[in-house]
Amino acid sequence: MDGTFFTLRARTNHMVQRANSGDPVGSLVCVSSTAAVSGAGRNEHYAATKGCTISMIKGVSVELARYGIRANSVLPGFIYTDIVKDKLVTDKYRQKVLSRIPVRRSGEPADFSGIAVYPASKASRYHTGQEFIIDGGFTVF
Repeated sequence: MDGTFFTLRARTNHMVQRANSGDPVGSLVCVSSTAAVSGAGRNEHYAATKGCTISMIKGVSVELARYGIRANSVLPGFIYTDIVKDKLVTDKYRQKVLSRIPVRRSGEPADFSGIAVYPASKASRYHTGQEFIIDGGFTVF
């Protein structure tokens, strides 16, 4: 939580200075997790930090909108990366988690290519304070 807070503070100070100098455009994107909105048994501390990230982004989005600065969160679900690859191939994962993902697969880093561009682009100039959930439908199933 501290790292996210200090990073946002440092970045937004610079962006506000730019806006005050006549360049009122900017976009902040923080990565949270679906654990923040769907719970994470035996991992509550992780879910709490990700919920904090969402709350910080919402506050920043309201506070900095007058400077033309947008702020949004990306909430990945179960994503197959080197860090978790051993956990995402177990029988327990297939039975307990994969069966609850409507698209019936884990996400891949490439699944984020579009969402990595949209919030930073002018196409999202009226989109702020929101969560982009990228989870194959896990949180709605």
